[in-house]
Formats: sequence, C-alpha cells, structure tokens
Amino acid sequence: MGEFREQSFAARLGAMGDQAEQAFEQVHDGGFVRFGLNRPPVAVQQLPTMVRYTPDYLTSSGFVEVQGVGRDRIVKLKIEKAVALQQWHSIFNLRLFVFDSKRSEHHYLDWGPLWQRLPAMPIGHFSEGKPYWELNIDQVTGDD
Repeated sequence: MGEFREQSFAARLGAMGDQAEQAFEQVHDGGFVRFGLNRPPVAVQQLPTMVRYTPDYLTSSGFVEVQGVGRDRIVKLKIEKAVALQQWHSIFNLRLFVFDSKRSEHHYLDWGPLWQRLPAMPIGHFSEGKPYWELNIDQVTGDD
C-alpha cells in the first residue's frame, strides 16, 4: 500500500488527523474547544489558504494545530499550511501538537522557534505535487 504520504489525497483524507486529534483531546491539560475545519461539506480547495488551514483547537493560551507522524518520524508540514499557521500565530500564540501513534507519544512544539527553523528543513512532495517541509521529530524535540 505504500507510505501515507504516497497515497492519494482522497485516501489520506479518510484517515488524517483523527487519531492524533483523539490523542490531543485525551492528553491536553486544560480546556479547549474545536476550532478548525473538520471535513466540512464545502469545497475546501476553493477557500482562502488561511481559512483552509484554521488551527484545529483553541485554548486559553493560544491555538493548537494537531498533526500525526508516521514510522519515519518525519512530520510532513505543507509549506502553504505553515505560511497560513504563521498568520494565525501572529494573531494568537500557536503550538503544534505532534502525535506518534507507533510510540504512543506526543510533543508540543512552540510555533515561533519552529517557524524560524523551517527554511533549513528538507523539502518533499506529496503525490499530488504539494511541497512540504520534512521535520524530523527527533531533531525538533531533542529526543532520540
């Protein structure tokens, strides 16, 4: 079947986010509300980029965007999504919550320092051609 990133967008859409978002809701210490779009019945590709990439959750201390990581421990962060998240961060603090289902672990990454590091990250491409930054979770968290 290949890696998740090599699957079509339609195939990825069926699984993306659910497990990581459930993990966030189970482990987050404090209140939160669902904020971002969750498979809305609209043509998402027609929405402005900033609206399309509305962060997943709102907390009292800022926004939280949730993303899962695969076996390769590489977070594939779409470049256009990162730019939109930077706009959200300029409005209210943003953190990236990364969930590794294989190791059953999670990490919170502060967006400001991460945004500064992104241009030095390798770039990959999803099957439909969208470029993404490759964030090795062990390098951005200091874990090994």
